[in-house]
Amino acid sequence: MEARSKTSYCLNKDGSPRLLTACAARLGIQRRPEYDGREFEEHGTDKCVVTVYMGASQHHDEWSITASRHRFKDTYQVAARKALSALCQIYEVKVADTPIRYFPPWQRDRPV
Repeated sequence: MEARSKTSYCLNKDGSPRLLTACAARLGIQRRPEYDGREFEEHGTDKCVVTVYMGASQHHDEWSITASRHRFKDTYQVAARKALSALCQIYEVKVADTPIRYFPPWQRDRPV
């Protein structure tokens, strides 16, 4: 299997990508989350690695999160959930009075 790359904003995807985009906009991140995926075969098994690139805001630099599964359509959801967890931890003061504070924390020993 030849390696295939895919870059997307996942704008029309339901679930975690839509929630991540909305939360990022509310927290002042001007750039939309960008999903960069690569599908390939490793030891006879299909594999996909997706990195979500988050833009900078007034108080935080750009950052990214990576997730891996078997196909892009599954992996971008996992990457978005991981990014949401990280977003809640990074912006813990801003999300403290919002429902997103109940999202599972990125670091389990440091809940919002």
